[in-house]
Amino acid sequence: MNNYSVLINSLLIGLIFITLIDTLGAVASRKFNFKYTYLGLLSFAIYIGIGYLLSSWYFESIIVLAICALLGLYDSTIGLKLSIRFKANSENINLIKYSTRLLISMISAAIVLGSFGCCIYRFSTFLS
Repeated sequence: MNNYSVLINSLLIGLIFITLIDTLGAVASRKFNFKYTYLGLLSFAIYIGIGYLLSSWYFESIIVLAICALLGLYDSTIGLKLSIRFKANSENINLIKYSTRLLISMISAAIVLGSFGCCIYRFSTFLS
């Protein structure tokens, strides 16, 4: 497997998992009556996991962070649209507007968490 296919596969895996969390999580939150916002932790785990995974394939940090930024962009646009479409059990989810602040905060969170995944990998290899 060459590096480009690993990069594309990692991006696709992240997109698939975020889509599953947003759609299935919205339906489950409505059906089982829990707050959809708690599932944000799963998205955060995906950003950390992708950062760790790509770092283990020795990608440059900037590439890892760019992939995480793309995942954050997807989550804050299409993911939000999916959760609204599937009527997630969240306070005022229909009132959330697409804004620059939302995009920047989600992309920033994805970058920070992706870099955290990089740091976890680098620290674990440093110890071994």
